[in-house]
Amino acid sequence: MTAEVSVINRLGVALAADSAVTIGPDGRKIYTSAEKLFQLAERAPVGVMVYGNANYLNVPWETVIKIYRSRLGNTVFDHLSDYVDHFLTFLKEERRMFPEEAQRDYVKHVSDFYFSILRENLKKHLTEYQEDLTEDRVRNEFERVVDQAMKSVSERKLLEELPDGFLDTTKKQYTKVVKESIASTFGTIPKTPKTDKLLINIIFEVIQRDIFGFESGIVIAGFGDQEHFPSLIELQIEGMVAGCPLAQKRRQINIDSNVSGSIVPFAQREMVDTFMQGIDPYLQEMIEQSTMELFKGIVPIIFDGLRKRNVVVDAKTEDQLSKILQKVANDIRDEWSEKQKKHYWGPIVSIVSFLPKDELAATAEAMVNLTKFKRRVSDERETVGGPIDVAVISKGDGFVWIKHKHYFNAQLNPRFMAKYYQGGYDATQKNQKI
Repeated sequence: MTAEVSVINRLGVALAADSAVTIGPDGRKIYTSAEKLFQLAERAPVGVMVYGNANYLNVPWETVIKIYRSRLGNTVFDHLSDYVDHFLTFLKEERRMFPEEAQRDYVKHVSDFYFSILRENLKKHLTEYQEDLTEDRVRNEFERVVDQAMKSVSERKLLEELPDGFLDTTKKQYTKVVKESIASTFGTIPKTPKTDKLLINIIFEVIQRDIFGFESGIVIAGFGDQEHFPSLIELQIEGMVAGCPLAQKRRQINIDSNVSGSIVPFAQREMVDTFMQGIDPYLQEMIEQSTMELFKGIVPIIFDGLRKRNVVVDAKTEDQLSKILQKVANDIRDEWSEKQKKHYWGPIVSIVSFLPKDELAATAEAMVNLTKFKRRVSDERETVGGPIDVAVISKGDGFVWIKHKHYFNAQLNPRFMAKYYQGGYDATQKNQKI
């Protein structure tokens, strides 16, 4: 896990990321030297942060990003969104790094994981019929479980920008892989022909829809060549199938004449949300839900009491009172939101809009430190920790490290440092080295 924050205004954008990384299926082993913040382009003011899964098809994101930066070379784009599109195209075309075998392994991994969930659901359904568990009942329950799962999956949003014919292509290439997973997961459990067909189709629906289980978050921020103000785009990306990266845009922050500043947390964000909103988000959710339940539940209590006193009330009156109380509850929730905006996050964003670059960096680092400190003094695992890397990206100065750890002693590696820092960034020259 990780904690990352972006603080952005018209001057530039500060990015801050911790260094903790969890290893192993239970996440018990934690190291505090991971690299999560990088310069994306050598010739342009653009940076990138990574959270979630540290690998993409078993290739470390650090390797992917640094190879992309090298391939990008002197190229600059007019808009930040162009860098995002170009980065996704790079992933699609990099066949040596992401061969077909790795893509088949990803489909197998998704199939095994999803089928294991379906198998557990089936077991729960069948426990009701232990004394009368016939093959026909197993077949029927199996079909019902898979049919319900397919309906649930089909309701999810399709991934953006999938190529035409993507579903047919993936079925043609990977149906054999899915069938192998069905055989290894379900074995001799009796199935109907419809269940067999549903099991195959459900995996391809999962692949093409916004259903991620092992995703990475990619945050790209900075300036396009024709942009005077910074912007930020957050992607979630998981695997690649038939040469197509499975990615979805989550958030886009554009600073312009109307939007002057923002604090944007990623991954473990509850402490930043608490600071901004004035209340822990989980506590706020509990208060809102209990308040809604109170207003909803009080109506039958009132009318039950009236009926016990032989007061005649009709269903229409009860329904009208329910709607009135629901409106009152919604108005209360809206008033809470207005108070939070007026007294908490609104004033903070107003100040952030005018922060100089050094204060942007200090604010971003402090936001990450909030989560780091919380993990330090609580009984939770320290999944946020280690040195905090901080960078500021501005139109004139480009990508500037404020704090940056090294896994080596910089004084013992003068050649590396000279190569890394050779030249300088000039916004008026597109072919300068940084």
